[in-house]
Amino acid sequence: MITTDQILAAIEAKLQGIFPGEKIYENLVPTKFSRPSNMVRLQKISLGPALSANVVQLQYQYVITTFSEVDDYHNSQFPVLDLRALQILGLFAPGYLKVGGRALHVEGCEITH
Repeated sequence: MITTDQILAAIEAKLQGIFPGEKIYENLVPTKFSRPSNMVRLQKISLGPALSANVVQLQYQYVITTFSEVDDYHNSQFPVLDLRALQILGLFAPGYLKVGGRALHVEGCEITH
């Protein structure tokens, strides 16, 4: 069985591939966290339709929040955030995430502001 920690580690490895050396936070960011950085948290686990007798489908939903540098007024620049978000979205474009020798199906990704 694949655990939520294994999925989280696979997502973090993907993020390190496009943002090498940047800090990745899990679930919460501390006060005065470093920027640029990312945060990954498990938002929801749900039970999907049965695949066959005695086999169920678990669906995991993760949220990735990306943080860019801020200006003197502590504002992020939307074009920079949009580019970072698109890069993250591209990580899941193949439609799967490799975790522990398996390829987990990615049902969808979206960018929200």
